[in-house]
Amino acid sequence: MAAKCDLGTGEEWRAKEEELAHRFEPVLRFAKGENFFPMKVEGYVERCSLHAMEAGRGQMLIPPPYVDLQALAEFPSQRHYLVYANRRVANPEDEEALRNWIERQKTVLGPDFRQFLGDLKSRLRGVGIDLSRIFLPIGEPAEVVERAIEYYGGIDSHSPTYYYRVVEHGGYTVVQYWFFYAYDDFYTTHGGVNDHEADWECVHLFFKTAKPVWASYSSHLRSGTQIGRPWDQVELEGDQPVVYVAAGSHANYHIPEEHLPDKAFVPGNVVVGGSSGTPWDEPEPMDRPWFTKFEGRWGEYESGDLRSKFVAMVGGPPTGPKFDRDGGIRKKWNQPAKYAGLIR
Repeated sequence: MAAKCDLGTGEEWRAKEEELAHRFEPVLRFAKGENFFPMKVEGYVERCSLHAMEAGRGQMLIPPPYVDLQALAEFPSQRHYLVYANRRVANPEDEEALRNWIERQKTVLGPDFRQFLGDLKSRLRGVGIDLSRIFLPIGEPAEVVERAIEYYGGIDSHSPTYYYRVVEHGGYTVVQYWFFYAYDDFYTTHGGVNDHEADWECVHLFFKTAKPVWASYSSHLRSGTQIGRPWDQVELEGDQPVVYVAAGSHANYHIPEEHLPDKAFVPGNVVVGGSSGTPWDEPEPMDRPWFTKFEGRWGEYESGDLRSKFVAMVGGPPTGPKFDRDGGIRKKWNQPAKYAGLIR
C-alpha cells in the first residue's frame, strides 16, 4: 500500500497507523448538560437485546444479557437491530425464568451455546416461552432517557474510546476516527428534533505530507467541503484538532458558532483528549467482523408512538460506520475524499 505522506510505505506504514492515530487524535469539547460520551461498544451491546424485523413487526431473537459482538457478525442483514433502553419488562418472574433456563442451556451445551443463541426464538416456542410477551417496547421518551442514563452510568463508568482506520483514497492517506455514543437525547433533554438509541460520529483527517492538509467533521445540514477546513484553519491543541460536540446530538463542529443547526453551543466542563481533558482509552482498530458484517441498526426503531415512527422514517438509530441504511457502503467508509468534497 503506497502511502501518500512521508511516514513510510507498505508494512512500515501499517505498523505506524496506531502511532499516527495517537498523534493526531481529536480533542472533543462537550456542551453543557451532555449526558453521553464516546464509549466502547461492548458496554452498550451487553445491555442490548437483538431483534429482527419480520413482516413489518419486530421479533426478539436474543434477550439481554446474551448479545455480544460475535452475535452481531452472525446476524448481518439489514433487518436486524439492537434495543438498548427502549423497552420494559412486562413480567419480572417470566424474565427470571427465561434467564435461568438460558443459563442451564449454556452449561449443558458448552461450545454449542453460540448455535443455540442463533436459533433461540424457535427453541423458546418449543417450550412455550414467548419473548414478545416478556420484553415489550416502550415509547415514553423521558422514561427511556432515564434508563439510558442509568445503563450508561457516566463517563467514569466507560473510559472514552475512539475507533480508527487508515485508508488510501483520491490521492490522500485518510485517518478516520469514529466515536460511538449510547444515546442521543437531543429531543428530551436539549429541546431538539428527536431522540434515538446509539450514535456513530466521525472525524476524518487527510494527509499528503507528514501533517494533515484537510479535516472533515461529521455534522448536520452540511456536506462536502462545508464540513471541512484546510489544516491551517483548524483549531489545534498541539497536533490535535479541537472538535466542538453538539449537546444531545453529538454532531461535530470546528467552532462553536457553527452549532446553530443543532443548538447554540454552551461550553460544558467535560473535555476528552488533549493535555487537560479526560484521557482517551487505548484506541480500537476497525478491522473486526462486527464492523465489516453487521448491516443492521444499533438501536430501537419500532417504538409505537407517532413521533418515533416519523423519526424512524427520516433517520432514527444509525447503522454502523460501514453501511448505509439501505445496505450500501457508506461514502464515509470507502470513498472518504468524495465524502469530504475533495474529489468528484
